[in-house]
Amino acid sequence: MSSNCFGRFGRMLFLCVVGLAIGSCAAAPETRQISTENAAILEAYANWAALLREANEDAKAAGVETQATKLEQAFRRPLSTYIGFDPSEDLIRYAKNLRAAGRNEDANKIDALAKSYRDTQFRNLRSHGGAMLDLYRYYAPK
Repeated sequence: MSSNCFGRFGRMLFLCVVGLAIGSCAAAPETRQISTENAAILEAYANWAALLREANEDAKAAGVETQATKLEQAFRRPLSTYIGFDPSEDLIRYAKNLRAAGRNEDANKIDALAKSYRDTQFRNLRSHGGAMLDLYRYYAPK
């Protein structure tokens, strides 16, 4: 009878240890380092928000900052995540704002960053199979 009791105790102890291990993994998800390109995108969002605030467009600036936060969180996740907006389109809008302010050189840099981001997303989709690529081609802004 004592070995049977120890067997139950052993199983319970094993399940507790496994539960703690799984819980600690869930509590501390793996994060990635942000690439140089992604850091440049986040910097562009911060600069765009600052430009909007200078123009007294605080509500738009807050929206840009919210998107930047979502984007940074997605950049740090180990797996792809749907964020609900297209950063390349946002960057193109920012470039238009820069051109309107007479900052053509900065606008060209942001346009190049938007193109680079879109190209990276395209490569990632292609590496995950043709069906995703077909969806991207269908929904990608022209």
